[in-house]
Amino acid sequence: MIIDISHHNDINLHNIDRTKLYGIIVRAYYGLTGEDRNFKKNMQYLKKMKDMPYALYYYSYAKNKEESEKEAIRMDLYLEEASAITGRLPFCVFCDMEDNNNKNSAEHILDSAFSVLNEIAYKNTITFGLYCSESWFNYYYADMWRGLLERYNKAECLLWIAKWNCILPVLRNNIDCHIHQYTSKGTITGYGDFIDKSSILLETLELAQKINKGEYSYRDVPLTGRDETEREDTYMKDYRIADNTFFEELRAEMHSYVNNDFKLGGCQLEEMLNKIFNQKADTYINLAKAKFLPKGID
Repeated sequence: MIIDISHHNDINLHNIDRTKLYGIIVRAYYGLTGEDRNFKKNMQYLKKMKDMPYALYYYSYAKNKEESEKEAIRMDLYLEEASAITGRLPFCVFCDMEDNNNKNSAEHILDSAFSVLNEIAYKNTITFGLYCSESWFNYYYADMWRGLLERYNKAECLLWIAKWNCILPVLRNNIDCHIHQYTSKGTITGYGDFIDKSSILLETLELAQKINKGEYSYRDVPLTGRDETEREDTYMKDYRIADNTFFEELRAEMHSYVNNDFKLGGCQLEEMLNKIFNQKADTYINLAKAKFLPKGID
């Protein structure tokens, strides 16, 4: 699993159980002037957690292209400070875009942010990315996404998508989700409050680990721009989840075990699981198992 933290989580990272923790995403700042008041403290924790990949994000309040560019430029300084404290680079710099409800301006604002973050990531041989909800992405960004990546393709771009209480987001136009924030009410031993938790694709985790060790090169096979014709259909995706922490938590609702490597049935599976979550009915559980899980899995 991946956790993401800000000063809203006054957490001692040295006290938590790291058995199934594969990465930490830390808020660095917000808007044009705000700084997360736990940013430096969290970097100090990560300094002693040398094998733990980490990423940075900022929350955007930008209302136009100019503000968006200025917000993104700030990441250069926070990236420099983070690497100076921890002794290594973050695997990604994310912008959190959820604060503009105008479709036209939202596209221009993201375009402006990516023009900066792409250069920062390329200069440092890391990745850049976007965080938002599934519905936000599908409404504002799905139609422009491939064109955006064609313009800003010096560095690898990751999608970190929030959709709670489901297995995976379903993004329009066959777009990949690399990190899936599946709950805001997760728990972890050593911390007494709720925390955001995400699943990460195995190939994305491997990329993060390479960057953390300073072994990543842009000669490596990219995650984006893959041949989409290999898909069986729009919603069938062969995902390898890096760990089954989320599935273990889901099991309490489903009373079943889900294998780490299987094909998800997209919208149909999502609808089925929503019924399970809402009604916890054995009928739906058995139907979901029979229809979607590999044979021999109970």
